[in-house]
Amino acid sequence: MSPTPSLLRFTMTDGQWREEALADPLQGGRQLVARVLSEEVNPRCDPLGEENKLIFSGGPLAALGVSSAGRLSVGAKSPLTGGIKEANAGGTLADSLAR
Repeated sequence: MSPTPSLLRFTMTDGQWREEALADPLQGGRQLVARVLSEEVNPRCDPLGEENKLIFSGGPLAALGVSSAGRLSVGAKSPLTGGIKEANAGGTLADSLAR
């Protein structure tokens, strides 16, 4: 685990990215998806438009060697319901992102 967990933000239109430190080392997964979407995405935006965000977030225990803890949450504003939707998956991607 890195000393300071970080958030990588990518802008798809120009390929730029920046890194931000997360204040809480336990942020991640569903909690981070919900926080970013509720604080940063206009609830009235077009779910398929440029204002929506697609978030990939490893859980707080990813890459720590804890069995079955490398979960990945992916979320965005749903085009079907207009609400915040999140899916969760296992595998090794969350561990790779955390490293």
